[in-house]
Amino acid sequence: MRITLGNSTAQRMFATPEQPLADRPVEQALPLDKATADTLRQAIRHHRLCTLPPALLELPDTEPLVVQIHVSPWSDGLVALQIYAASASALDVIPDDIPGKDTLAVLGLDQFTPEQGATPDQQLISTYRTLRELVRPKDVLSLPLGQALIIRLRETNHNEAQKICESMLSHLNALQSEDTLPRYCMGIAKNAPLNAPLQSVVEAYHALWQARLSGVAITTYNQQHKQKNLYNCLHQNSLYNSRTRTAAQQQFLRSLSQLDFHNEDEYAVYRAIASLCCEHSSVNAAALYRGKRNPTQELATVAYRGEASALNLAEQVRLAGGELQTQSGYNSCYACRIPVTHDHSAFLLIKTGARPKRGGEAFEPGSHAAQFLSASLAELPVWQKARAKADRSARLGKPLDTGIVGYINDAMEGAVDQAIFLATLDIPIAIVGPRGTGKMFIARTIGQTWGGENTKLLTLDCRELRNRREADVAIQKALRKAEGKTLVFKSPHLMNADSQRRLAKQLSSRVLHNSQPPQYLPRAKYIALFPDELHHLTRNGTLTEPLASVFAGYPIHVPPIKDRKQAVLRWGHKILAQECAERGREVKGFTVDAETAMLQHDWPGNISEMRQRISAALDNAEKSWVTPVDLGIYKRVEDSKPSSAPTAQSFLEGSRADSGGESYQPSALEQLDTVLGEAINHVVSLDLSLPLGTWLEDEIIVAACDRYRGENSRAARFLKTRSRNIGRWMDGIAERESERLASTVWQEPRRKVQEWIRETGQPEKPPLEIARAVLLKHLETQGGHLKTPVKAMIMGVSAPTYLKRLSLSQHEMS
Repeated sequence: MRITLGNSTAQRMFATPEQPLADRPVEQALPLDKATADTLRQAIRHHRLCTLPPALLELPDTEPLVVQIHVSPWSDGLVALQIYAASASALDVIPDDIPGKDTLAVLGLDQFTPEQGATPDQQLISTYRTLRELVRPKDVLSLPLGQALIIRLRETNHNEAQKICESMLSHLNALQSEDTLPRYCMGIAKNAPLNAPLQSVVEAYHALWQARLSGVAITTYNQQHKQKNLYNCLHQNSLYNSRTRTAAQQQFLRSLSQLDFHNEDEYAVYRAIASLCCEHSSVNAAALYRGKRNPTQELATVAYRGEASALNLAEQVRLAGGELQTQSGYNSCYACRIPVTHDHSAFLLIKTGARPKRGGEAFEPGSHAAQFLSASLAELPVWQKARAKADRSARLGKPLDTGIVGYINDAMEGAVDQAIFLATLDIPIAIVGPRGTGKMFIARTIGQTWGGENTKLLTLDCRELRNRREADVAIQKALRKAEGKTLVFKSPHLMNADSQRRLAKQLSSRVLHNSQPPQYLPRAKYIALFPDELHHLTRNGTLTEPLASVFAGYPIHVPPIKDRKQAVLRWGHKILAQECAERGREVKGFTVDAETAMLQHDWPGNISEMRQRISAALDNAEKSWVTPVDLGIYKRVEDSKPSSAPTAQSFLEGSRADSGGESYQPSALEQLDTVLGEAINHVVSLDLSLPLGTWLEDEIIVAACDRYRGENSRAARFLKTRSRNIGRWMDGIAERESERLASTVWQEPRRKVQEWIRETGQPEKPPLEIARAVLLKHLETQGGHLKTPVKAMIMGVSAPTYLKRLSLSQHEMS
């Protein structure tokens, strides 16, 4: 099978002076992989109309291309091959270092039904705009390429990419009603070799094709997909809808994407489009018209280079029965029809002059620009009226509720009512509940019910009491000041055992310790906050029995936020409004997917975790809507649908469930240990160069300063270092902050560090040493094969310092 003839583009791409294109074997002109070449050979031999799936084409002395070949029977027994190609430079999302660290995903339309005159191209542009609000700041989203979008997920392993893609698809599909199309699907590529970044593109497209064939929303590439796609290629749609973009067309498309198509002044938009056309040296003038079929019905704007006139430009437009005929080349007029609605179009007319002095081709915007303008012009107010287009942006999510004042009073499953009742009794009260559930609000409610709205609240944070002497002094000082007030002991189980017994004796006898003559306790309301059941804390040895008995009368249990679903979204909106006000940001609210994810999430850190996740989302992205990916919660909308009825339990299972077995609750340090191990695994498996050790120390120092509200002296005492060290470290911490916040690997460890520092009592060893030992343990366990300089870089120290710390760690373990 030999080539009979080719157009000028084919001659330029595939012919050489030594080897002209005519009469050249197809296999030589198109050096494809064996499977694709065999399928192409069969299609030509049997004159089959088909579109082959994407393939990698490597030509001598040129950069590799991703090509797709459309085979169609022609006259006189010939077969026409239409080849659509794209190089790495034409794909804005493809860098040289993508393999091994990043993951490529391709999103395409799975099904489509035209609505109100919309076209697939317009729908894809609309999808592109929506995804720009969803992707993480460091990820890269390509402009539409044919009927697909390429997404580069930075520093993301395969499992995380799957979750992020699920969240994106769930969000996009949620914008449609249950029976409304379009629907979307995605293909994910596995990491390609370092010298073949385009291979990831090919694999992602193969996975997308397979997703369409199988009806699955997301498919990850495997070797069988290629064979299946080649076999079923008759049923596939074309990847590209025009020839390769030239450099000028690519630059024109990039410039168009920067224009504001929501401008109230539509003529300013028209002028900007025409002016962009005139930036090319071969263009003398450009005009944009509006109308139904006749492009000269209404002249919107005109731009000039040199002395060209609008009249001459319009006179050179050739009309044949109302349809445009395009003339290409120099000294001619190029007319591009841009369908905006089903019966309204725009017409871009470009008058080209003589060949540029430096050579090159006459400028034509290309079909990709027409596709982009078709969807973008529809956003202008005048075209929206003509099209009566539904505003999809209102369906992204509910607007932010900014009218929530005060505490979210959801009654906390009866805790508030119980607090009001117990406030009238003269007994010490224990408030029990996990961190961040609102125990302090219950304490404030008790105090105001007991002593009135103006009752002062005194708080003694027992985590800060390092020894018995310091605890005794602090307790006596607080008790003597408590007259007529509410005294709250936070985490008294963390105090020294002797101090707990002394406090219990004073509260039970109502007599101050070592007072001569004996003095009664001041009239006050005494409350203690505990993170767990009193009998659990007593069994663990942290809470003494005398102190437990004092507060065990009528403990108030505050349920976690996961058991108060009616309050989750109101808390979320309140916190989002507060954090936006603090940053001077305007955010519309949570997307539908984000609210579903928040309702499904267990919130182990309760309200504190919610604030941390929302704060991190605002710090890491400048977007109008907060998505599940921003919150770090990958939950799909379909996961929220009611599941089928549960199966009946066996007798033994029911007995086991009723036996009162206790579930294990890991400590904050144990949770930090787990997420640091996951971070090390991520860095080692993807060969990332991230200084986790330095980031860990930064987060601990920042968390300690936050714990003591910027009092460096108290933070230094907690860290067991000197105050001046904190001031000396802060400049470097601030310089590395943007890098830490931008890393998805570090978001969960960052949150767990904050929880650990906030909840822990005064540690015996410096927190920095404790955290370093944990990170070092995981690095040696999972990265034992790495060289010492690489492990030192991950720990953020020099190689000698790393070896010294490793030696000390091994010595302590022995």
